[in-house]
Amino acid sequence: MASDEAVEALQSTKDLIPSVRSYSSYAIYQKLKRRWINYPKEVVKRLLNHVRKRKNDSGEHSAFLAAASMDPGIIGQTQAVSNKVLAALGHNVFIPKSPGQRGLRILCLDGGGTRGISSLEMVKSIVDAMGGEACDKFDMICGTSTGAIIAFLIGLRRESSCKASRRYDELIDKIFVKGALSTPMLLFTTASYSEVPFTRVMDEILGDTTMLDTRADPRTPLVFAIASKMSSSTSKMALFRNYNYEGGSNDNFVLRPEKARKILGLPQLDKSLEDNNKKSSQRSSYFSRHEGE
Repeated sequence: MASDEAVEALQSTKDLIPSVRSYSSYAIYQKLKRRWINYPKEVVKRLLNHVRKRKNDSGEHSAFLAAASMDPGIIGQTQAVSNKVLAALGHNVFIPKSPGQRGLRILCLDGGGTRGISSLEMVKSIVDAMGGEACDKFDMICGTSTGAIIAFLIGLRRESSCKASRRYDELIDKIFVKGALSTPMLLFTTASYSEVPFTRVMDEILGDTTMLDTRADPRTPLVFAIASKMSSSTSKMALFRNYNYEGGSNDNFVLRPEKARKILGLPQLDKSLEDNNKKSSQRSSYFSRHEGE
């Protein structure tokens, strides 16, 4: 998945997605196993262990989610890899967060330093009311600016709202740092702060994993962050997400293929060949509407 060309080639390969799905957490027999074997077993386990239930929570939800976890050993590792491949190919399968769930649950988080604190308090209140963490209650979590940081913490990293709040306090001081060039930068880019500290914080949150790696666990919600490039003549929007779209999308999935190839230990493409690919893609109908990766 080191380039959009590779993704498009795999998307167009006949019978590839059904074959990969048969080894993933989304195979038909896995669905039946979750519903009729894993779920009853988890419910019985909780009853036998006399697990204390949270207020307004019957414990049914936690058992339901536990039933969706991957199998142990090599089978679970195969499922994890297959899940990531399907996410990169744009084959996104809906797994409900609770029994009888109807429709998608989407959590959208606003940006801004002080508003980020407000968003965290709001998430805490939602978590208390719903009786479970945000990653276990929402199918999609998205945010912009500091809202993206929160989305990464509670969505990609599956952290509790309390832990995310403590981590947010540690990370926020690293982002809103004004230097001597803040005023000139505001005049030329309309941005008061540099994107460099923000990028470093995002890298710190992800560590050695990529956004796509988080989709190995079928319980992880879809997560995306919105960013804007203000220094260009016309501002551009970029989407950073842990999923892809199906074939025929105008959105690039890999923004920096050279970095992706380096991470995967693949040889770098010839520069002239890479430039030709870019020119070819610009002439085709599959141009980029929003940059992203």
